[in-house]
Amino acid sequence: KFNNAPIQERRIAALSWEYKGMKMSCEIGGLAPAYYKTGSEPVIAILDCGLLYKVCTTSRGVIQGEAILVEKTSAYPIYFDV
Repeated sequence: KFNNAPIQERRIAALSWEYKGMKMSCEIGGLAPAYYKTGSEPVIAILDCGLLYKVCTTSRGVIQGEAILVEKTSAYPIYFDV
């Protein structure tokens, strides 16, 4: 609810994208790219929010702050097996 994300039909396990010419990636339980300065906080959720993905860590989208926003046009999700 905090992220205004719809109920997720499929759960995203990992996400790769490009931002300002840099290749980025993250996975649930791993770290967000150093560029986002989230330190040792693990990625807790990757949410599909229509035109973008929201990558959530404790201080970015879970307890406080805005999630890391990733445009879908440059992103490639990997889904958990159902």
